[in-house]
Amino acid sequence: MCSSCILRAPILRRPTKGVKEYGVDLASELSEAPLGQISFRFYDPDHHLVEVGETMSAANVRLFKKGMSIPEIAAKTHLPEEIVKADIDKILPGTPLVIR
Repeated sequence: MCSSCILRAPILRRPTKGVKEYGVDLASELSEAPLGQISFRFYDPDHHLVEVGETMSAANVRLFKKGMSIPEIAAKTHLPEEIVKADIDKILPGTPLVIR
């Protein structure tokens, strides 16, 4: 069994609320890390800590939709501007990527 696994799932609007409804013991509420990624943590039935978070691609797009510029996102996430642009173009094709 791996100690770190990545699972891809649809974006949930209020993930911690859904987890609480099943009686899961939360270790942390939904929060944004300094790099901009949103995540939360809970304990599985064997009391292993599980972290659920958005991909950095999703974080880049979310920050862009919130009005941050590509250079601002790159500075916050410590990713090259080319990666940020590629993530936004992949998820929001045809969006004008104006550098502000």
